[in-house]
Amino acid sequence: MSKPAAKVDDAVIREGWKTLVTRLGVVKATRFLVAFERGEGDSVKEIKRFWRGKSLDEIYRTVKRAKINF
Repeated sequence: MSKPAAKVDDAVIREGWKTLVTRLGVVKATRFLVAFERGEGDSVKEIKRFWRGKSLDEIYRTVKRAKINF
């Protein structure tokens, strides 16, 4: 795949993730993706891709907020 196409795919993935989180919240969005992708791929790589660009503090705060609102 060419680099421009990969960038488009990343952009679509990020937009989709943001949309899922906005509509479902981070916990339900994560559950959806886990159920949707169960048994295929490398989950560690997928999780890293979803949280790319976020610091550990940002991830922690997001998950903590989601747990409180769950």
